Amino acid sequence: MKKTISIKLQFLLLGILTGGLFVVALGSTLWEMSRSQQKLVAYIDTELSAERHLRDLYAQGLQMGQAIRNILLDPANPKAYQNHDKAQQDFDAALDGLAALELEGEQGRKLLMDLRAGQAAWQPLRHGVIEAVRASGDCELGGALDITGSPAIGQDASAFSGHPCGITVTDDLATGLAGCDVLIDFTRPDGTLAHLAACRSLGVQAVIGTTG
Repeated sequence: MKKTISIKLQFLLLGILTGGLFVVALGSTLWEMSRSQQKLVAYIDTELSAERHLRDLYAQGLQMGQAIRNILLDPANPKAYQNHDKAQQDFDAALDGLAALELEGEQGRKLLMDLRAGQAAWQPLRHGVIEAVRASGDCELGGALDITGSPAIGQDASAFSGHPCGITVTDDLATGLAGCDVLIDFTRPDGTLAHLAACRSLGVQAVIGTTG
């Protein structure tokens, strides 16, 4: 004799099956949402960390440039050398921190490679300038230039070090280069082009350390 399942029981089993499938689907959805949230948080954290390291790289690059300027203005000032070395250490630490993030994508990898290449090319130049200034016994400051509107205009070029040199900062190229044999330029490309034109006109040699 065949046993039949009552309609009531069939509905009950159908309800249990449907509910089970719903729970599985809901659990799967929540799990995927959790994974997506974790990925999003990790992505945001990585992006914020990368942005912080890039800001540090920019800031320390400026600090190294400023330190070299101060070394050129006052080669006997030990603080300028210390500031350069500290900025270089902080730059290297920021670059290592950026590399540790293991940025994804071709753009991220290219950015890191370009920064590494720039560091490798720029570091020997900086060290060369510093060592040349240290070793030189016949090099002295003959003029100092800054952009128009700079608060340094009219001030003693090495007053910042506590050892005034008697050279006044000017924004006039002819005045700043008068009596000089060599211009050492660590400015920006547009300024460098104007400086080169003035050097050519006045017969002054130029050493260019401009980047960007």
